Amino acid sequence: NVAGTGEPYESVLVTLTNVKVDVLGTDANFFVSMLSSGGTALQADDDVGRFINMGDCYASITGFWSYSIFEDAYIFLPTGAGTGTGTCL
Repeated sequence: NVAGTGEPYESVLVTLTNVKVDVLGTDANFFVSMLSSGGTALQADDDVGRFINMGDCYASITGFWSYSIFEDAYIFLPTGAGTGTGTCL
């Protein structure tokens, strides 16, 4: 999750569990949403807004963990809607 020690520009397919939607992106921040999983905050690409709702919790969401040169940070790129109702931590 740290740009200096990670592998930038290389995507990895991951499944996050017990994901909470903390902030749903808007046009003011280019639709970048904030999620949390197991107490770890992470950014999600704008496409996530097509699949999730503010405040929702999901048992799991699958997508790509990648590096965003626009955000200068690691970011989660979901491949579809989350599954099940997770536990918000």
